[in-house]
Amino acid sequence: MRVKFSVFKLFFVFVFLFLTGGKAVSAGEEGVSPVAPLSSETDRLASEKIAKRIARSMVSILSPLGKATGFFVDSGGHILTTRDVVELSETGLEKVNNQKTLLEQIIVLEQKRLQTIRHKMSLLPPGDEKEQFKRLSSEKKEELFKSLSEKQNLERLLGSAGKQLQDLLPEIRVVSAEGKQLQLKSISVSSISNLALLHVDTTDLKYRPLRPRPILLFDGDIVYAGGYPEQSLLPVQKGKMVGYQVMENQEQICSDIQIRKEDRGGPLLDRYGNVCGLNTVPFEDGREKECAIPLSAAFNEFSSSITLRIEAVSYKKLAGNVEQ
Repeated sequence: MRVKFSVFKLFFVFVFLFLTGGKAVSAGEEGVSPVAPLSSETDRLASEKIAKRIARSMVSILSPLGKATGFFVDSGGHILTTRDVVELSETGLEKVNNQKTLLEQIIVLEQKRLQTIRHKMSLLPPGDEKEQFKRLSSEKKEELFKSLSEKQNLERLLGSAGKQLQDLLPEIRVVSAEGKQLQLKSISVSSISNLALLHVDTTDLKYRPLRPRPILLFDGDIVYAGGYPEQSLLPVQKGKMVGYQVMENQEQICSDIQIRKEDRGGPLLDRYGNVCGLNTVPFEDGREKECAIPLSAAFNEFSSSITLRIEAVSYKKLAGNVEQ
């Protein structure tokens, strides 16, 4: 049987060489359509199914400090997100103060430069040179207005930092995946982590709290970073777990996914759509991995408001819907 099998193999090799002119044809050669890897289509379908699964769990959060994502963690209307979207940390406060000081110096220089340009323009007779100074004056005026606007934004941020959290409720918008603005009832923030817990009114809202993952992740496990479902953007990104790392005196879950700025506060999910952690820091150039705060840490921090519940999961059913 082995001899016959080898003969057949040799026969097909000779036929192949005859048809191809004695050389192998690569997918990139002219006239040959490259075959897309099967995994790319599988990845897309898996990502779409995860996105559909978490859609009703996500919210968008807008505040004077920027935009972030959040997700429901229980049936009582509690949402996890990042603290830095509702409150400036000491490091953030120092950074904003430094930006404001620098901007004030720039504004003084821009005002002097504009005055000099206008003075020179007033001494010129009508003509091309004066017209050039007029255009230059308009450009510098726009730059000055832009700097003044940025200064006002920084002053608003510093003003928000001086308020109590409950006084910030009217300034923070929480929007469901259906586009409904939710009434914010209370805010709690962590004293040790970049975590915040929002409590909203969910009357007449159809939503689904994310299910916690019952076991630890391991290196190489497939993970997804979830975000708020924008109109033209798939709200999940696929990657792999690349280990654990101690950051800010806390062990965090790291992945190779580049977190988008608007997705901070979103969940880190396993391949079944169960939440493992909360993504806190958007991607920056030069950083090889992103890390998320474990969900267990969030539940420990806010144990007086939310309770970690591990429910039975039909993995067979989920595995049929989402392939690795």
